[in-house]
Amino acid sequence: MSNLSLLVPDGWHLTPLSEVGKGIRGVGYDPERDLVDGDEDNSARLLRANNVADGVLNFDEVQRVRSTAVRDDQYLRDGDIVICGANGSKRLVGKSALFKSQSSHRYTFGAFMNCFRTYPTKASPDFVYQLFQSDQYRRHVELALSGSSINNLSSKQVAAFAFPVPELPEQLAIASALGDADRLIECLERLIAKKRNVKKGTAQALLSGALRLPGHGDEWQEYRLGDFGNTYAGLKGKTGSDFGIGESKFVTFMNVIGNTRLDPTLVQTVNLLPGESQNRVLEGDLLFNGSSETPTEVGFASAVTEPLEEVYLNSFCFGFRPHPNSELDPLYFAYWTRSGTGRRILDVLAQGSTRYNISKKALLGATFVCPPLPEQRVIAEVLTDMDVEIETLETRLAKTRDLKTGMAQELLSGRTRLA
Repeated sequence: MSNLSLLVPDGWHLTPLSEVGKGIRGVGYDPERDLVDGDEDNSARLLRANNVADGVLNFDEVQRVRSTAVRDDQYLRDGDIVICGANGSKRLVGKSALFKSQSSHRYTFGAFMNCFRTYPTKASPDFVYQLFQSDQYRRHVELALSGSSINNLSSKQVAAFAFPVPELPEQLAIASALGDADRLIECLERLIAKKRNVKKGTAQALLSGALRLPGHGDEWQEYRLGDFGNTYAGLKGKTGSDFGIGESKFVTFMNVIGNTRLDPTLVQTVNLLPGESQNRVLEGDLLFNGSSETPTEVGFASAVTEPLEEVYLNSFCFGFRPHPNSELDPLYFAYWTRSGTGRRILDVLAQGSTRYNISKKALLGATFVCPPLPEQRVIAEVLTDMDVEIETLETRLAKTRDLKTGMAQELLSGRTRLA
């Protein structure tokens, strides 16, 4: 039994998992002999570690294994908990998900996986699944892996994990309450994914001119980015000792990469000497990442849409400042750099082999077509509204996940009891 000190509520029992179910090792198979293409009559779909994420199973990428390699008890049943038993990353060892039949196809699990199968008369599979998502379970896993250089969690080790467990009726009540929270989280995740896909399609249509908004029918014109403004460099002449101290702030590389609209809160400190000449970031600027490990991520732009107080730019990025009365909307162009239309132009400009870079000169000379400024602004507004809706849903999702975590801590510890 794992050596964890746990308080046991009245009426509950400190129970090793071996008393409520059994662990089953994954299928050992010869890839050359046993893997097949497609769903043959005598085959099973094979789940591996990549099919387990955030406590749920995805069935997007599954292999097929001949049935001759699979024991009868290795076919997954409703309520089985699939566990990652080995992984190159220690933090991924022990991740788990509850199996529910998806179709008439049979499923099994690979050699680097385990399965825990609950005894129906001893425990609720849904309750045990919630135990496998808890902080208690994660501490068990960390203890089992400590002191070993091998990131391997056996079914025998899992069976020895002990948890405070109530009687079956209370298990069912706890599983129902936490399951409701899980279903809400899943609904929000699906809704966010749907909204993202809609926004992606809308952005592509609007930014390519395939879709025109009402009241905007003027012909699009070809321009060079250099027609609208000039570039400036990020911080220069700084060493590692200058960062993390001082009164000045700088925009991080990840802020530029990750946000079409710059997040003014994602800044870090840098020490600047009195009178030092550096380029400040101003509202209305565009910030570009000048290098990346892949050409498809070079040249993403982030628009500065609100005033900043003495903020500078990291040295891996460069800025673009439109001329006064420029006919380019920065936010429109930031969206364009992340669209399929923009990437087809910008990807070609990326130069390198192991790391790709885009020069300011090449960027300023790149030609693109865009609508008149009023239509640019309306397009940017439409896409911003869609982003805000997604961000609102993401905030709600984060709060729901936090709520579920708090509920689990209360219910699985017995601090809060359900009648």
